Amino acid sequence: RRIFFFFLPCLFLMLSARVHAGGFADSPWPMCGRDPGHSSCSVTGFPTTNVLKWKFQGDGNLGSPVIGADGTLYFGSNDGNPYDSTNSGYLYAVNPDGSLKWKSFSGRSTYSSIPAIGDDGTIYIGSQDSCLYAFNPDGTLKWKYLTGGAIDSSPVIGYSGYIYINSYDCNLYALNSNGDLQWKFMYYSVDDCPAVGRDGTVYISRNRNCLYALNPDGSIKWQYERLRLRFASPSISDDDSTIYAGISNKLCAINVDGSLKWECSLPPQATIYIAAPSIDKDGTVYIGSIDFSLYAVNPDGTLKWSFPTNDRIHTAATIGSDGTIYVQNYKSLYAITPDGELRWSYPVESDGPVCIGSDGTMYLTSKRFLCALAPEKPVQVESGPETFSLEAPHPNPFNPSTTISFTLPEAAAASLTIHDALGRKVATLVNGPMSAGAHSVTFNGANLASGVYFYRFESAGTTRTGKMLLLK
Repeated sequence: RRIFFFFLPCLFLMLSARVHAGGFADSPWPMCGRDPGHSSCSVTGFPTTNVLKWKFQGDGNLGSPVIGADGTLYFGSNDGNPYDSTNSGYLYAVNPDGSLKWKSFSGRSTYSSIPAIGDDGTIYIGSQDSCLYAFNPDGTLKWKYLTGGAIDSSPVIGYSGYIYINSYDCNLYALNSNGDLQWKFMYYSVDDCPAVGRDGTVYISRNRNCLYALNPDGSIKWQYERLRLRFASPSISDDDSTIYAGISNKLCAINVDGSLKWECSLPPQATIYIAAPSIDKDGTVYIGSIDFSLYAVNPDGTLKWSFPTNDRIHTAATIGSDGTIYVQNYKSLYAITPDGELRWSYPVESDGPVCIGSDGTMYLTSKRFLCALAPEKPVQVESGPETFSLEAPHPNPFNPSTTISFTLPEAAAASLTIHDALGRKVATLVNGPMSAGAHSVTFNGANLASGVYFYRFESAGTTRTGKMLLLK
């Protein structure tokens, strides 16, 4: 059985004390869901189409990919009979043009474990031979750690740099980047993946009846129990205030103190079996079900809409920078508008989360193939009197202020917003009608942490984004 969590584009160099510079911050999509909280939300790139850009064929069934800082795609495999977990497993590295970069042996099947990329570019992946493997960026083995059972789940890297992995011995392991065990916690589940808050709290579900919050040292902070109901994998809101988890046919929002915030009841047949919720920038929560439907739930816990697909949904949705929701089952990949309408679909033969590159290219697997779907072509903005011009922030890097300048050829509505590396809007500098001519606005980051921020300028139907670095 294949398990996926979604556990989350390009060039995030977060320099805060909680996140080291390197792998996680620099990668467009470094792990399940892109971030430790499993938001599955992309912050850059153009809308993706269902037009095939290229296809790479592996030697066996391929697991879902993640993206390195240089655009390299990493994914596991099960070379041989796809239903035999004793087959050899490999970690693949494929270039952004679809050519093979390298392929490294990783014990038995790694098909079900989606890799995670560390601060220094180390790639971590779990194997059916019970080991967590750490590979250098050139494909050489760095170390491996033997757990007490086969690994079907995906590693998650927390803000502290710890790597968390679940094993079939029913333990959650916390390792440092050298492969040393820091602690382990037995919680009687074999395939769920944790979500990690910025304060180091680890949230993990037990397949019997409990959601745990663990302190950074692995001790129990609190537990939320529901008798005779199975929890699916959790996700965390952008502000770390709410934990979302599916329980049978319900989506629960739980406060950080372990109390229930709200509960949304879905139709009786809508069992949430595996998938973690995905959370967009507005707080809407998306969750798939074995009744073939994707559900959208408002931030207050009311049902927004449901979208019917053609098979069970075992994976979490991925959310594009424009708000499009992408969800894949064993038969199709769907692109759905924020209003719940079909934008397009694409035939596939395996499920799993998709990931999105900085240019909007979407990567997904279908049995032995890794597929790249082309983004929509961006509107080309050329200099001249007929369109706007946007200058890079100056200075950049900056501390604590920088100036962004733009010119409008005629009066028009404009928007200039600032976002952090997780896509959250932290400032609105312009929002409304602007006169023709040159304009300059100042962004002050005195109250923000060091790291990469993105500016997004929109006017006359055209959008431009760029990156700036706050160094304190």
